[in-house]
Order: sequence, then structure tokens, then C-alpha cells
Amino acid sequence: MSPTRRLAFVFATGFGSGYSPFAPGTAGSAVGLVFVWGMSMMNLPGQVAAVVVVTILSMISADIVAKSLGLKDPGVIVADEIAGMMVTMIAIPLTLTSVITGFILFRVMDVVKPPPARQFEHFKGGIGVVADDLMAGVYAHLALRGILMMVG
Repeated sequence: MSPTRRLAFVFATGFGSGYSPFAPGTAGSAVGLVFVWGMSMMNLPGQVAAVVVVTILSMISADIVAKSLGLKDPGVIVADEIAGMMVTMIAIPLTLTSVITGFILFRVMDVVKPPPARQFEHFKGGIGVVADDLMAGVYAHLALRGILMMVG
């Protein structure tokens, strides 16, 4: 396996979390919390840049891994969950409540995939793998903001 392909597998599988025998998407989302923690130390432009970089790397690595495995969206790819979790938490102050609530909301939105999130799966390659999770992240972010405004 080439170094590029190996690196793509490492990133796309969320540093191995995508191989979890139970709920790999949830495991990948948990890895996303490490990225969220790092992102929380940045100002808003830095957070946006971090999300953009991780999203692009997710799309590229997902495309390479999906083609390597001959599948459209293999379950081992969880970099999309990492990017979606980052979208969920962008510009949200990190507290135990916000992290737990954001995590749960993202997992629900990622599973339910309200329109147009499910339709985004029809895009080709890595874009189709990642785009639906980004939209799930947007929905989770908006729901989280609403909840935090109501309780805050």
C-alpha cells in the first residue's frame, strides 16, 4: 500500500475508530470531540479554517478509501463524523453540557438525516460521503444553539 493510501486510511477511519465492532460512527464522532477540543482554543476564523481543512481532508481520504474498498460509503470511513462533529460545535463554548448535548444531537441528526441531508449522499465520491454529515452538523448546531439559549 502506498504511503498516500495508508495515510488516507488512517485519516478516513478516524485513526482506527472506524474499525470499532460496535457503532463505528459513534466512535468516530467521539474522536471528533478531540478535534473540537483543539478547535475550541481558536478564534472564530481559526475554527472555520479548521473545519474547512478537516472537511477537505475528509473528502479526499474518503474518496481514496471508498475506491480502494470498491464501496460507495464503507462503514469504516468516519472522517465525515469528525467533520460533522466540528460543524456542530463551531463557536459553541465548551462545557460538559454543551459537549454531551452536541454529541447526542449530532448522532441523532446523522442517523435521521433530515432533508436535504439524505439527498447529499447522492453526490459522487468523497463529497457524497461527507456532505450529508456536514448538513447533519448544521442541524445539530442550530438545535444546540436553541437549547443553550433556552437554558442559558
